[in-house]
This record gives sequence, structure tokens and C-alpha cells, in this order.
Amino acid sequence: LTQAALEAQLDTPGGPLTVYNVHFLPFLLLPFEIRRWQAVGKLLEIIGKRPSTPHLIIGDVNAIGPGDRVLQHKNPARMRRVMLLQFRLIFRLAIPRLLRAGYTDCFRHLHPHADGFTWWSINPTTRYDYIFADPQMLPRLKSCRVVTDHPAIRHASDHFPLLAEFSQSAD
Repeated sequence: LTQAALEAQLDTPGGPLTVYNVHFLPFLLLPFEIRRWQAVGKLLEIIGKRPSTPHLIIGDVNAIGPGDRVLQHKNPARMRRVMLLQFRLIFRLAIPRLLRAGYTDCFRHLHPHADGFTWWSINPTTRYDYIFADPQMLPRLKSCRVVTDHPAIRHASDHFPLLAEFSQSAD
């Protein structure tokens, strides 16, 4: 991968769980989305070489999912200017690639109509952060939400955290 990804193998009461934490390139311009699409392909290749254990892909994907909106008019001026370079078009390649590979966007699965903006914590406009469940983890999904209600959050990052809860087994 040319972009950051960490793999953690966890022993949980429900059995082994692998978590892939990613941080892909920012900017909504097409060349960056192509790089994210390539990074997703490389990540899927790496995962495909591992034993088939339950796993999640989480992190700052810096991409826009199908049907998600972006409040471009509320973004910082520099971002609005950059988006003018591609006529304000938003390309959606990286996340659909994950979805086609069988992963489920946990937040969107439980909240099909909510914005779920995770960026910009000062003035939320965009959803860049995701938790994707593989088919083994999806039946365990109990909840997923954007954490906005802690006073320290707005000072900790320019992103809101995303929190998902899973049961120990698929009941």
C-alpha cells in the first residue's frame, strides 16, 4: 500500500477478529479518488491472502459513499476553490469497490437516510470515516453512530469518531 493501513489481530470472547485501520489520501479531486480506488484494491488483495476470519475495515477513507451528500457550500473556501477545478463533481470509486467486494458500510446499513457527517468537527459537511463489516461480522452489528456528544471531541481532531458495537456471536 502507498497509503497508511494497519492490521491488528484481536482475541475476543467471540473468537479472533482482524481489524484493518486505514487512512487514505485526502482531497475529492479525481486523481486522489483513483489513488484511493487503487489502495482499496491493494488492501483487498492483502486481505484475500489471509485466513478467512471475521474482520473489519475502519478508518479515514477520505472518500464519499454512494448516495452520500457533501455540503460543499459550507466547506472551507480553499476546498470550494479546489472543487471548482472539477466543476464540483464528486467521484465515487473507492467505497463502491469495497461494497462490491462484499463489505457493508455499518453506519449506512443502520441509518440509511442520516448524513452521518464525520468531518469537519467545527462545521460538519462530509462523511469521510467508515466502519466496513465483512459478511461474518455483519450479523453481529448492534449499533453504529458518529460520536458528537463529548466536550473534548471538537478539540481532539477535525473528524468526529465513529463507534460501532458488535455482539460476541451472530445471534
